[in-house]
Amino acid sequence: MVVDFPRTTRLRAPMDEDQREVVDRLCTQAGMILEDVTVEALTSVDIDDQAELKSHVDRLGEQLARAQTFVRAASSHIG
Repeated sequence: MVVDFPRTTRLRAPMDEDQREVVDRLCTQAGMILEDVTVEALTSVDIDDQAELKSHVDRLGEQLARAQTFVRAASSHIG
């Protein structure tokens, strides 16, 4: 018995190399921010002061928003 799967057709044209490089760089930036956020998030266990903890959590939120900006930009380049 021979099973022959038909080739799938692409719905979109292949991505231009320059476009792909932009997407890769944007995703890399987002990843670097997320690495930093992970380390900083883990330091919250050492913060006893409530006001300082609130400030720390707010900064984490700001950094996550920055990472999300890079992800959205990458997504917009994909189409």
